[in-house]
Parts: sequence; C-alpha cells; structure tokens
Amino acid sequence: MKFSTSVAVASLAAGALAAPRTHHARFHDSKREIEMAKRAHEADPSLAKRCGEMVNAGQWGTFKNCWGPCASDASCSSGASPAAQPAANDSPAPAAAAPAETSAAPVNVQVANNNDDSDNHAQAHSTPAAAASSPASTPASSNSGSSSSSDSSGKVGLAYNDPSLITGTWLSGDAAWAYNWGFAPGNLNSKLDYVPMFHDANALSAFTGANLGSYSHILSLNEPDMPVSAGGSSLTAAQACTAHTSAFKGLSGKQVSSPAVSSDGETGKGLDWLSQFKSACPSAQVDFVPLHWYGGGGSGASQGADFLKYVETAKATVGKLYPGKPIWFTEFAAVPVTDAQVNADFLAAVLPTLKSDSAIARIAPFMVGSGGALGTNTPNAAGKVLIAV
Repeated sequence: MKFSTSVAVASLAAGALAAPRTHHARFHDSKREIEMAKRAHEADPSLAKRCGEMVNAGQWGTFKNCWGPCASDASCSSGASPAAQPAANDSPAPAAAAPAETSAAPVNVQVANNNDDSDNHAQAHSTPAAAASSPASTPASSNSGSSSSSDSSGKVGLAYNDPSLITGTWLSGDAAWAYNWGFAPGNLNSKLDYVPMFHDANALSAFTGANLGSYSHILSLNEPDMPVSAGGSSLTAAQACTAHTSAFKGLSGKQVSSPAVSSDGETGKGLDWLSQFKSACPSAQVDFVPLHWYGGGGSGASQGADFLKYVETAKATVGKLYPGKPIWFTEFAAVPVTDAQVNADFLAAVLPTLKSDSAIARIAPFMVGSGGALGTNTPNAAGKVLIAV
C-alpha cells in the first residue's frame, strides 16, 4: 500500500535552525518504522499538512516525529515544542515541490512500502542542518574544503549535524574534512575543511544566494533516487539535471559532485539511477561522484566484505560513466548503525582498502551524533577506528 504527500516548503528563513541545532538524522532500522508511519498518516492525513507548517516554522524537533513511529502522538499534531520531543525518533526531511526556478515538474513524493534498500538496510540519513542560513551568510574562510588527495592523507571526513560535538579527540586523529547536508558549517572547528551540499531542489533559491566563495568542493543532490521516507530527495534524472544545472551554473572554480546515490540495486535506483542521470545530463559538471552504502546485517566483518564487493562494482560503473573521476563515500555503515562494536569491526575490515585505493578520494561514515555509528562528543569504538586514535 502506498501513501503520498505533497508538501510545498518555502526557502528556509535565516535563523530558523538556531544553534544548538536539532539533530534530525533519519534512522530506519527496519520496515516496522515505515509501516507505523504509514498507518499514522492514513489514520490522520492532516498530519502531512501540519508537518509542512512545522518545517516552515523551523520546528525540526517536532517535525521529525511526524514521520517516525510516534507520528500519531498528540504532541506531534499539536505542534509541541521541539524540546518536548524524544530525541531517538529521527526521521526524513519533508517532500517538496520542484522549485519555480527550474523547469522540472513539481515533485509529489510517493512514499511506498518498497522492497529495496530501506527494507534490507538501516537507512540512516540526514537533512541539511545548515540550510537555513541566509543568502548572505559567509562561510569561514579557514574551512575551505581544499584537501582532495587520493592517498590516505586527507581522506577521512566527519558527517555531522551538531558542530559542537566535534571537539577534543575528534580533532586529534585522521579527520581532515566535514559536511552536514547543508551549506553553512556552523561553528565547525577550523581544523576541518568544510564541504557544503546542495541537498534538494527545494533549497535552490537559498543555495544560489549563499556565499560559497571559499569552498573548493561542493556536494550535489542527496539521494534523488530514493523517496523522502528513506532520506532521499526524490527526483527523476531529468528533474535532477535541471536542479543540478541551475544550482551550479553561476559558480566557477569549484569541484562539483554528481548527485549522491544509494546502494539500492533496483532498476531506477542506485547506480542505475546514476546511469540515467548521465544520459539525461551528459554535459553537467561532475568532478567527483559521492556514493552511499548501508549493510544488511550480520557481523561487522561480513558486512565489510559485502561493502568491498560493492566498492568494486561502483568503481566499474563510475569508471564507465565518468572516466577518471574520483569516488567519495559520504555515507556508509554496518547495521545496526548504532552498534558501535559491529561498526568498529566493519571499519577495521574496510578502511585499509578505502584508504589505499586511489580511485576513492574521500570517505565519511555515517555519522557523528545521536543515531550515528561513530559516537557523539567523544568517539565510540567505531569512531576511534575511523580516526585512528
């Protein structure tokens, strides 16, 4: 059974996500959470409209529960303050119509019970923590995103929502860069190069008005091959081409990524979607290719072996579509994502290959923060493996 919502979200206003930022990573550990969210929306369709209102008001802490297991709670539909919401129920960003600035048709998000990556893997994604920055926001010049080596130096990055967590031990190891699904770093420590992201078509107006002058690398659309319920930006290849071209046409001297795709193996998703994008948008600027992967369960070592098989498949596909362009793995983790030891074993199994492979320029497992694999204000067992401390 499918359900759908169409939520028109205005460009996020300046200051809507004031510090400290609300963590809103999406973590679907199984089909159960999706099913519960479906039933809640079917029981009360007005929740979809209410969620849109919450987003426009910057109430991310409340909004996230409209899509999680507690979607039918009275606190969700009544618009309780974000502080009153349980932190554990992280969930996807809203659906959005394609922006007026592009020629893409409005996007009506179809949230389905898909037999895909979100069924078999823990889909652990995040929405832009910083996309609410005003067009005049100025990036810290010290966080330039300048490191791009293909050897192990400068490869390791940190995905985050809350920059205040990245202090102390996080800064003493191998981490060299960071991103947060948005295009302003917050108070990220200047030791780390910041890489902004054009997350979805709805962010086009704010993104094109932002000051991105000091950043050398920019990530494009986040998982347009996946529905919003699984953390994607839900665009066809043609719509993504319009959004991508519109977002980057005014920039020069930047390294721009392709849209980041999931590891879903269904037709029209994952690497197949990337092939469709190449066909739909053959002249688009693409300087590197970000990819995502989440395991299917089991030991960390066995999931590591699965991931390394996918790496080889991805390298072959990217090599044909974008010859010579490096790969970034900007989301990857074993399942359960929050099991520190499983992910420590997973990272121990895959990092030697990732760090030594010249085809892979950067890596950032999911993520620093609640619901992530790496720990919060201090690295857990997996975080310590990542940054080699």
